[in-house]
Amino acid sequence: MIEDQSALDEIGSVVAGNGQASAIAKRIAQVIRQSRAYGSVSIYAVTETEIVALGWTGIEEPAHMRFAVTKGLTGVVVKQRAPLVIGNVSKDSRYLVAYTKTRAEMIVPALGVGGVVVGTINIDSERENAFSEKDVRFVEQCAQKMAPLFRMPGIS
Repeated sequence: MIEDQSALDEIGSVVAGNGQASAIAKRIAQVIRQSRAYGSVSIYAVTETEIVALGWTGIEEPAHMRFAVTKGLTGVVVKQRAPLVIGNVSKDSRYLVAYTKTRAEMIVPALGVGGVVVGTINIDSERENAFSEKDVRFVEQCAQKMAPLFRMPGIS
C-alpha cells in the first residue's frame, strides 16, 4: 500500500502533468485504490446537469456512466457539498447500483471556486461498514489535490 502523503504527492504530480482528463482521472483512481486497498474507485465530473464518469479502477465500468445531477447518492453529495458514507447501500433507496458486489460506498466531493462541486471520488466496497472517518479525511485530501483536473479543457 502507498503511504497517504506519497499518494497525495503522486495525485498532485499526475494532475500537474500532461495528458487527457480521462487518463489522469484513471491514474488518480488507481493511486487512491492502491493507497488503502479499496475496492472500486471512480472519479466523476459534475456539470450543471450531469454527473459523468471520467476514470475508474476494476474490471468493469460503472453501470451508470452519465446520470442526472439530482440522482443517486452522488446527487446528494453534490447538493449537500459534503462527503457521504453509506454502510449498507442495500438499505438506501437513493443508491444507483454502480457495481454488482457493492455493499458500502463513500462519496467525497471535489470543490471548485466558490465551493461548487466540480467532481466526486466514489469508493465502493464489498464489505458493509467499510469506511472510517480516517478514510473520509484522506479522500477529502485527495479531492483537494485533484480539483485542478476539472479545470482542464473538455470538462465543463
